[in-house]
Amino acid sequence: MDASVGIFMESTDPKSRFDFKVTLNDAAGQPLAGRDVVLSVQGDGSLQPGHDAKTMTRETDAQGEVVFSWFRRSIFGRDVKATVSAEPRDLPDAELTLETTEIEALNTSYRTRTYPLRVGGQNIYR
Repeated sequence: MDASVGIFMESTDPKSRFDFKVTLNDAAGQPLAGRDVVLSVQGDGSLQPGHDAKTMTRETDAQGEVVFSWFRRSIFGRDVKATVSAEPRDLPDAELTLETTEIEALNTSYRTRTYPLRVGGQNIYR
């Protein structure tokens, strides 16, 4: 079983990505961990931010889930149309769902703003 979601963005829409979650369960509703899911995009955009990737394979986690993103890739000035699909590899009886989601932002040092704070005539960086 596979699933797909259509994407349509007008040329004036500033959004540059959509995040998705795939859930893979067996016929009894139990999560299928460590299984391959083939992800693909037809049309505009990419599954990787830095280059044109139309297909990739990801492994489900312990909850039977895979989280991934679709990127607009600097396509502005015209409408964007794409279809994102997910299909389990070699599991014809598996139940698969594909839904949009929000990926939590990572709080890592390279994503944290650094700015000087002046205290008592000295610069203190936060």
